[in-house]
Amino acid sequence: MEARFGAALRQSIDEVLDRQRTGRFDVTSRQKTGKTYLGTKAKIIVRPAF
Repeated sequence: MEARFGAALRQSIDEVLDRQRTGRFDVTSRQKTGKTYLGTKAKIIVRPAF
């Protein structure tokens, strides 16, 4: 269960930061709306994993 949750959360972070396109590497550098979007994206990706 930990591995599935970890993989889903990592996928969420990677999709939101989009390092190759945006050059961002740190979640804390995101503005409030970006952090909100990360939470929404994580919810969307984690739900089907469980």
